[in-house]
Amino acid sequence: MLLEMKNISKFFGPVKALSGVDFSVQRASIHGLLGENGAGKSTLMNILSGTIPLSEGDIYFQDEKIDEMTTNKSKKLGIRFIHQELNLINDLKVYENLFLSEEIKNKFGFLDKKAMIEKSREIIKKLKMTINPEEIVEYLDMPQKQMIEIAKALLFDSKLIIMDEPTTALTNKEIDSLFDIMRFLKEEGVSIIYISHKMPELFSICDDYTVLHDGRFIQTGKFSDI
Repeated sequence: MLLEMKNISKFFGPVKALSGVDFSVQRASIHGLLGENGAGKSTLMNILSGTIPLSEGDIYFQDEKIDEMTTNKSKKLGIRFIHQELNLINDLKVYENLFLSEEIKNKFGFLDKKAMIEKSREIIKKLKMTINPEEIVEYLDMPQKQMIEIAKALLFDSKLIIMDEPTTALTNKEIDSLFDIMRFLKEEGVSIIYISHKMPELFSICDDYTVLHDGRFIQTGKFSDI
């Protein structure tokens, strides 16, 4: 098992957003996280990514108990969260976005632009994209920006990628391309948590599922059994 979240609860003052939720993800799998708005999906993922602290419960990643998850600790573990609202800066170049806050520096402490561009080109080629690493992000279309977010997740040896409603702005052809990349990632040993309201997509791409409702765990299982 790659990830186990046990008995996770989260309080916001008197409001209980999550109540004793269990959630686990297998290695090299695509796991659908289901539930209507307000079910607690984003809260659970924000706890996993270290954005907000949990109130109760335990997190295990690669069989190791993780105490006080933070965003930095989450990244070091290889957990990356691709939000529905893309976290790209339009005024920066592609490679600058890819290495934002994690820049490569040379032995003198200066930014190693050449190394960052080369590594960006390698990961872009790996994802079968034709984007220039020195292109300004503002001039990319939405699917290309989505791919840049995925490239950033891969650039730093991610083991688990969280995708929150990634197909909202994509055409059917672009969705097919995204799914091809997700299958490629799975073959490479990467696990993906896929949040979506689109049931046909979930049945098409996911191995397992977990359902939340009103901050509570409802059910988990395999899509093949439904």
